[in-house]
Amino acid sequence: MKKETLELITDAVGSFDLDYFALNHARFPEEMWWTLGKRRLFGLLIPEEKGGLGLGVGDFVKSCIEMSERVLTFTYLFIAQNLIALLLYSSYRGSREELLEDVITGRRRVSMALYERGAGVDAFGIEAVGQERGERYVLRGKKDFVTNAELNHYLVTVVRTGERTKKSGGLTAFVVEKGSPGLEIGRVKKMGLDFLTLNNVELNGVEVEKTETVGEIGNAWRSLIGAFNVDRLALAGMLVGSGRRALWLAVQHAKERRTFGRVLGSNQAIQFPLARAHVKLDAAEALVFRSLNEGDPGSIEFGLAAIESLYQSVEASSEAVDVALQTLGGQGYVEGPIEMLYRDVRYYKLGPISEEMSLSAIAERTLGLPRSF
Repeated sequence: MKKETLELITDAVGSFDLDYFALNHARFPEEMWWTLGKRRLFGLLIPEEKGGLGLGVGDFVKSCIEMSERVLTFTYLFIAQNLIALLLYSSYRGSREELLEDVITGRRRVSMALYERGAGVDAFGIEAVGQERGERYVLRGKKDFVTNAELNHYLVTVVRTGERTKKSGGLTAFVVEKGSPGLEIGRVKKMGLDFLTLNNVELNGVEVEKTETVGEIGNAWRSLIGAFNVDRLALAGMLVGSGRRALWLAVQHAKERRTFGRVLGSNQAIQFPLARAHVKLDAAEALVFRSLNEGDPGSIEFGLAAIESLYQSVEASSEAVDVALQTLGGQGYVEGPIEMLYRDVRYYKLGPISEEMSLSAIAERTLGLPRSF
C-alpha cells in the first residue's frame, strides 16, 4: 500500500478509538462516516480518473485489517461502501451519473437486498420477481435481513426476471431508490452489530427503469460474484484485526492485573489460551494474504480462497474474543468493547456465508468429495 494512502487511513480513524466504538455502538457512527467520506476513502478500489484512490484488492484488504485494529467492526461500513462503489463503477448501467461520486464521498449510501427467508442460503432460490412493462420493470416480493435499508438511500435489489436456465441465470439487480411507491421497510431486532439496522423490505409493485441495473438483465450474478468474493476476504481481514485488538486488551490486562500477590499473566492457565489465540490469528492473516495470489476476484479459485480465509478468520477471531472475555473476567462481561465484539463476531458464523456452507464448498471443491447441497 502506498505510504500516503496508509497515512490517510490512519489519520482518518486515528481520532476514533475504543471509547468511541463503545460509546457509539448503538447508533450509526456519523462522525467516522463523514471523516472517511471527506477523504474519499470509499473509493479505494476506483481508478483515480474516476475520482477514487486507485488501489488494488490487496491494499484494500490490508486497509481493512489496519482500520479494524482501531475501530473493530465499524470497519464493516467501510467495506460495504467500497464494494458498492466498485459495483457501480464496473457494472452500473443506469442514468444517475452522480451516483458513483456520491457513494465515494459518502453522500449516498446503498444497501444490498438479496436474502429471502424462503430461499435461505440458496441465493439462486430467489422468489421476488421483476415483470417487464414497457420501459420499466415492476418488482414484487420480499427481501429479508437487509442491512441499513432504513438509513440508506438506495437498494441494489436482486429479483428473478427470467427462467432459471442455469444455476445463476435469470437474476437481475435493480437500483431502487428509497421512498419509491410500493417500497415498504420494517425493522428486525437482533443480537449484535448494534450500529447497523436490520430490515425487511417489501416490494409491492415497485416500478424501476429497465436501465437501472447493476450488470445485465437476467445475468446479474456475473457482476455480483467478484464483489461478493472481495467482500468475504475484506471481512476476513476485519475479523483478524478486531480479534487482534481484543487479544491486545486481554494481554494488557494480564500484564497489569495482580491477584494473590502476583501478575495475572504469570499463570500458564492465562498464558496458553492467549498464545494459542495469537498463533491462530497470525495463521488466519497468512491465509488472507495467500488468497490475494489467486488473481481475478470473479474466478472460482479466488472465491474458494476467500471462503477458506473467512472461515478461518471467524474461527480465530471468535476464539480471541472469547479468550479476552475470559481473561478480563467480569470486566469483559459488562458493557464495553469486549462484550460488544463478542456479539458482533458471532454473526459471521452465519453470514455472509455460513460455516456449514463454507465447509461444504471446501469439501467439494478442494477435497473432491461429493456435492452435499
